[in-house]
Amino acid sequence: VETDFNSSRLNDYYQIFYSGLADKSEKYNFANLRSEYEYNTRIASQMAILNSFIDKSRPIKLLEIGPGKGDFLYAISQKKWNAESFVFEPQIKAQEILKNIDVKVIPESFNQNIIKDYLNFFDIVYMSHSLEHFKPSEIKDTIKLIHQALKPSGIFFCEVPNADLIQTPFEAIVPHLSFFSINSMKEA
Repeated sequence: VETDFNSSRLNDYYQIFYSGLADKSEKYNFANLRSEYEYNTRIASQMAILNSFIDKSRPIKLLEIGPGKGDFLYAISQKKWNAESFVFEPQIKAQEILKNIDVKVIPESFNQNIIKDYLNFFDIVYMSHSLEHFKPSEIKDTIKLIHQALKPSGIFFCEVPNADLIQTPFEAIVPHLSFFSINSMKEA
């Protein structure tokens, strides 16, 4: 997205109008259908990667930015990770679903005003399909804030959509504001 726009309008959009998975969950009530047998291949592969970098025998502090209905947090609770979990989630409907998971909900978008209370605090900052919702002009500052929130030996796990927009232009869906390549991720 080349044209910048009003941040308060974007915040209102995510809080009230965004039709992400948490909004769809209200219709299907996924949060109430969860069970210990639920399996999500994307989350399973992410957990496998993280398992090779963390010591789950010690307590960890985990921050997820934009968790939606909290599938990753639910999965780590089922696997008995010893994690104190925090989330930045602006969507009101998602916040309601997250109340069913043992997590501290910070009910707004990730920002510098609140992160100053969490400097060098987190062992893991996890973002799966949420960095693309940040304005392009904010990406580098967002990465810097994440770095400040991490402990010196902390891990930043980030997954963004992998789409060739020339071959599949329908992947450029709203409200994705930033798009990435391998090179642009290295520069961020």
